[in-house]
Amino acid sequence: MVVLEGKRRQVWESAISDSELDLHLMSSGAARAMVHAWLLSIRSIVFKGRELPKLLSIMTGWGKHSKVVGDGALKRAIEALLTSIDAPFHVAKCNIGRFISTGSVVTAWMRESGTLKVLVLQDDRIHPESSRSAAAYIPPDLQPLPL
Repeated sequence: MVVLEGKRRQVWESAISDSELDLHLMSSGAARAMVHAWLLSIRSIVFKGRELPKLLSIMTGWGKHSKVVGDGALKRAIEALLTSIDAPFHVAKCNIGRFISTGSVVTAWMRESGTLKVLVLQDDRIHPESSRSAAAYIPPDLQPLPL
């Protein structure tokens, strides 16, 4: 909801378009939420019967300030997210900080029956019956603390 409100207020007016999402300078959490919101907006384009652009891209940056060039934390987080939702994006050969896909492939993915479920974010505290196991989100060396 925060991402959608920011979009409505044009906070990220140059970061979002029908063909590109630019996540530079965003935190990992904000960027992941932004990907979900952007993909949901792309889905609405598909289901309105409009054609997607020939190429869709998600810019993360390539980690030029990271210890290992090309291995930035934001890029890794977005790559993990895209993999976990089985999104048809891959790293561009000419820009390792950019994930790309064709409009036709994304359209086909959007029309798959399970896609909407992986795109919609829900608060597990409000919808515990639809959440995955909490252990799935906790790295093996960390333990949850009761609040």
